[in-house]
Amino acid sequence: MKILEELYLDENLYDARLSAVCRQEIRDVDKKLRPLYDQFYDGLSDSQQELFKKTEELFNQRNSIEQRHSFLTGFRLAAQIFAEALTPEQ
Repeated sequence: MKILEELYLDENLYDARLSAVCRQEIRDVDKKLRPLYDQFYDGLSDSQQELFKKTEELFNQRNSIEQRHSFLTGFRLAAQIFAEALTPEQ
C-alpha cells in the first residue's frame, strides 16, 4: 500500500480531520435519516430488502472509493502548491 493510502486509511487521522461541528452535523442528519430509512426498509418485501442491501453495499463501496481518491487528489494538489511556493522565483 502506498504511503498516502495508509495515511488516508488510518482511522485516527480520519477522526482528526472532522471538526466537532462536522461530526455534529453528521449526527444531526443521521438522526433524521434513521427513522426514514427504517420506515422505508420495513415496507419492502424480503426480496426487495435483499436487493436494497446489495445496492446499498455497492453505493457505500463506490462512496469509499470516491472519498479515497478525493483525499489522494487533494493531498497531491497540496504538495504541488507547497512545492511551487518553495521554488525560488526566477
